[in-house]
Amino acid sequence: MTHSKFNRALNQTFLRHPSRRDPANIHQNAVVTARGRALMVERVVRHDWSYRAAARAFGVDPRTVRRWVARFRVHGLEGLRDRSSRPRRQPRCTTRQTQ
Repeated sequence: MTHSKFNRALNQTFLRHPSRRDPANIHQNAVVTARGRALMVERVVRHDWSYRAAARAFGVDPRTVRRWVARFRVHGLEGLRDRSSRPRRQPRCTTRQTQ
């Protein structure tokens, strides 16, 4: 994917309706938004920044940069979106009979 194709995909993914962006969808404690994560990943993947340099520039831990780059490599730009932190399952959940 060339630089211009990446930017076009980035804009189509995160700015489909720029006038109707939902600020409530951004996690309250998130240091960077999905668009910021995409720019951070681009710097690492396309411009050969180190995880440490990207972390310093975006104000996050290098481990966080590595996690987002890995998610991008598996899921593409869609993997950089905010997602629920709700557990997918609860192995120690109380059974219906006990309730």
